[in-house]
Amino acid sequence: MVLRTARVGLRLTLGQRRRCFGWLVAAGDVWACILDMNRWRRQRGLPPVVGYQALCRELSAAGAGTFGDLDTIGARSVLRRYSDALFAAARCRTDGDASARFPRRKRA
Repeated sequence: MVLRTARVGLRLTLGQRRRCFGWLVAAGDVWACILDMNRWRRQRGLPPVVGYQALCRELSAAGAGTFGDLDTIGARSVLRRYSDALFAAARCRTDGDASARFPRRKRA
């Protein structure tokens, strides 16, 4: 698999720029919250929450406005990415790839 990155310049007003960076920070907060929640569950001997529907239930239990400017739809897209990354790593591990890692890094 080949991964490529690209840098894209956007023409934004100052307010739009501030709002976009706010959304990125809030999305990183959602990712970090999932990691912390699952770490706490592991410490208590409970299974981690990994499925998309279970993660959405946890998000709705947290309530609206928990993650700043990020709305429910944006937070759910982050939950989908987390769940997909976790299940892709699990699939690679069952196929024998020992270098596959589960999402553990907090992203800003």
